[in-house]
Amino acid sequence: MHTFIMIIVLLLASAPSLAAQELMPEPFTDRSIGIELMRPLFDGDDELDALSGAAHLSARYRIGGVHLLVDVPFARMNDDRFVESTAFGNVMLGLEVVRETRAYYATLRVPTAPRGEFAAQLAALADFQNAEAWFAELTTLSFGAIMRERYQSGFGFDALFGAQIMDVGSDVSDDDTQLRLEYGAQFVYRPSAIGMTLGAQGLATLSGDGNFAERTIHELRARLDYTAGRVRPAVGFVLPLDDTWREFLDGVVHLGVQLAI
Repeated sequence: MHTFIMIIVLLLASAPSLAAQELMPEPFTDRSIGIELMRPLFDGDDELDALSGAAHLSARYRIGGVHLLVDVPFARMNDDRFVESTAFGNVMLGLEVVRETRAYYATLRVPTAPRGEFAAQLAALADFQNAEAWFAELTTLSFGAIMRERYQSGFGFDALFGAQIMDVGSDVSDDDTQLRLEYGAQFVYRPSAIGMTLGAQGLATLSGDGNFAERTIHELRARLDYTAGRVRPAVGFVLPLDDTWREFLDGVVHLGVQLAI
């Protein structure tokens, strides 16, 4: 468990380089609730139980041509020889305007995460593409666009480009405000109700010091989902591409389900 303590120290030292907007899933229904579980896989024995990690409770509801979005993060960490901890993260409220081949989004994540909870710090590793959801005193405004192309063959392509403005508390960084660019692309194959996606995402911090490698974080993402019926399960895997994180993090397993209402 000493290794895990070192990971937490590294995480807190480099927190500003971690946040990124996850490529929003294609909305197959106008009204839904869902949960996404994320379990980090550490290099070696992490001594955590199988349910330790991050979770996102989400809801989508359409009013006119706008989707209202809500996201409530929750984290759990349990190790009989070390600590048991639970925590809610920073709640997100957002709007998404969906068109035939594109979507525009704006979200606000407000500072509701507690200070000093090990569960929240573990969740930032399990959910490093959305690590802004887990740090105390952190307010994040995100906005951008997602382009979607679909073809009769079942193949498709998505691209994301957006920005984040972060009001950072004193426990995260000496800088009051930070600006970041977020980007991503994925290939889609959906010949029926079963779909597969494979893509990459990244984040570039425009403020602060350091070279390009030190101010960016990238990942590969793969996902398999089922989109027919009211209950829609999904499974995925996220692989960090930066050497700093791959030294101790092998990847993150995602298990999710959405309920159309």
